[in-house]
Order: sequence, then C-alpha cells, then structure tokens
Amino acid sequence: MHEPARDAGDPPRVRRRIVRRPALAAAPEPVRPPSAAEPRLLRLAVDCARCGAPPALRVTPTIVAALANTPSSATVATYQCQRRGCGAVYPITAGAYQRAA
Repeated sequence: MHEPARDAGDPPRVRRRIVRRPALAAAPEPVRPPSAAEPRLLRLAVDCARCGAPPALRVTPTIVAALANTPSSATVATYQCQRRGCGAVYPITAGAYQRAA
C-alpha cells in the first residue's frame, strides 16, 4: 500500500496506465454494385437561384416516369436550400424531374 522509501537521487516514479486497444472488427463488407432490383437515384436538373447549389434531393426513375406527361413548366414541389447561410426556397418544376440524370 505504501511506497517504499526512495533515495533522494532517484527520479520520481511515474505511474503509467495501460490502455487496452479495442479488438479489430471483422473486415467490412465489400461495396457491391446496385442490382436491377435496386433503382438508381437521380439528381434533379435544378439549382438554387440564390447560391447555385444543387438540391440535396434524389429521385427514383419511378417518380420521373410518373411526371413524364406533366407540362414541363408546372411547379410540382418547392425546396429549401440546405447550404449554410442560404436557406432560399425555390420551385422545382416537372421539367427538372423530366431532365433528371
């Protein structure tokens, strides 16, 4: 419990804490390419009117196909820009969905 007596010339004893490192997890799963059952997500063909940032929104080909017969100038949604300091709300037309890539 008590430390043994030391000579005056001995340096102070440093207590070291042993930290156990976590065991390595199993190897991560390899990234697999999307299959035909998983639809690709498409980017809308529209940018923020204030800052020019694209919307942080992706759509499936099913949504694009559903809006195929809608006039391209029709507003189908609005979006609020997510870029810091912007926050502009702008319309998204059917044409932006039809031109999605």
